[in-house]
Amino acid sequence: MDWIIKAAILNTVWTLWCTQRIPARVVTKFGPNGQPVGWMSRGGFARFFILFPIAIAAFMVYVGRIAGQSLGGLDTAMAHFAAGLIVFFSLLSWCIVRSNRRSPERVDILSLLVSIGVLMVFMFTFIRDISKLSDQTKRATNPPISSRSQPTS
Repeated sequence: MDWIIKAAILNTVWTLWCTQRIPARVVTKFGPNGQPVGWMSRGGFARFFILFPIAIAAFMVYVGRIAGQSLGGLDTAMAHFAAGLIVFFSLLSWCIVRSNRRSPERVDILSLLVSIGVLMVFMFTFIRDISKLSDQTKRATNPPISSRSQPTS
């Protein structure tokens, strides 16, 4: 849970910093050719990039706790992944700031690739954590044959 709180604080501070560096009308969506196709207000940008990642993280923690009751340790893996998603949204806001500072506005490929790369690292880490939990559960429910009680004749 500490990771989520730290990531949420970092994201809030970062988003407020980014909000000061974007125009009043922010390009937030780019088409396949990198040209702007969607806009929002500066205030909408700030609200979205602060509240949406926190809402997703809260939902993931909730699901992790429910599912973690049957698979111990899942809540920790979900919390780490939720923190990773918050970091991803922080990097995505950085991408939007860099894209809006260009003239004319075009998607900044470098920051977009960095954002996606970081998300992939968190996803693979989450998958690895789930795999470890699954292996631990299998070992706990299926002890090795040598440790099983032998039938008596």
